[in-house]
Order: sequence, then structure tokens, then C-alpha cells
Amino acid sequence: AGIAIAVKEIIFDFFAGIYINTKKTFELEDRVEVNGIKGDVVNIRSLGFEMLEVGDRINGEQSTGRIIHIPNSFVFLYPLKNYTKAFKYVWDEITVEIPLDADVEKTKDILYDIVGENEILKTTPKKMEDAVADVTAEYRIYYNYLEPIIYTRVNNNHIELSVRFLVHPKKMRNVENDIWIKILNEYQNRKITLYKE
Repeated sequence: AGIAIAVKEIIFDFFAGIYINTKKTFELEDRVEVNGIKGDVVNIRSLGFEMLEVGDRINGEQSTGRIIHIPNSFVFLYPLKNYTKAFKYVWDEITVEIPLDADVEKTKDILYDIVGENEILKTTPKKMEDAVADVTAEYRIYYNYLEPIIYTRVNNNHIELSVRFLVHPKKMRNVENDIWIKILNEYQNRKITLYKE
């Protein structure tokens, strides 16, 4: 019985491997997540694939250095998220909190300038526009606006400015770091006011 179960798993993994290679569910270097495990695909074999694990969103999704082996059958057993299949960019957001009496429009203008000056983000909307055009025949994906945008919300005793922009998942942490450093510089130069509890 044990042998039969083991053989069944091997056969299941083998046919799942054929499915992966035929349907191109993911390819080498794609960032995927399955069964709560997220990483960049570094190897695809007939019975399983290997990922270089990345940390969670809070920790910048950077590599942990661990290689994780995943049976091919996981693509049938669990939902699979592919962060880079249709196009190489995802939406990211950072939230900047300012006091209720702050100059919202002036702050937003400064934030737009900061995001617009980022070397990585400058070319992203055009690349994304081209990528969306390439996949619309296969996927029903439409974006009317690809430029960075800032949403405003009042939250109790302060204002939240959510800065939303497109970025490659592997460059997300570096972009966020660059933006925050520039925001802090503007704060230290007293050009914007940040909320303090």
C-alpha cells in the first residue's frame, strides 16, 4: 500500500510537470507563491521545482538564501500566484501620514516630484503599457492609468497619503528605500510635515 501511494505521488508530480511545461504556468526567474511559500523559480524538473525563497511583504520580499523544493503536484493542489507572468510589474504603495492642518496639495506635489525623479520608476509606465498591449489578447487585463497616483484619506486625527506606483517586485525594496530617504530629507528641510502621535 505504501509503495502504491508513493508511486501515485510520483506519477501525479510527473504529469503536473508536463502541465507546467506545456501551459507555461511559470518559467525560470518568475516570482511565484504557492501554499504560502514565495520565491523566485531557479530550477524546474520533471517531478518538482525549486525556488529561492523571499521574505514577506513587510520585510521587503528579499531573498532569505534558502532553496525550497516544491513538488509539481502543488500546482493542482493549491492556488498559484505568479507575480511576473503577464508582465513584470506590480502595484506598490507607501503611506505617508501628515497632520490634519498640513498643506495637503503642497505635500502631494513634493511626493509626486520624489516618485517622478526615481530612476527605476521613470520608465516603468511605458514598459507596463507595452506589456499590457502584448497580453490583452490572452488576458482580459485593462489599465486606464499607469502613472503614479496619490490617494487621500482622513484617519481619525491625521491624513494618510497613499502613494501608489508600478515597480518590479525584485526592485521594490530599493525603490521604497529611495523614496523614504527623500521624504525624510524634505521633512528635515521643513518642506513637508509628518504626523507625530
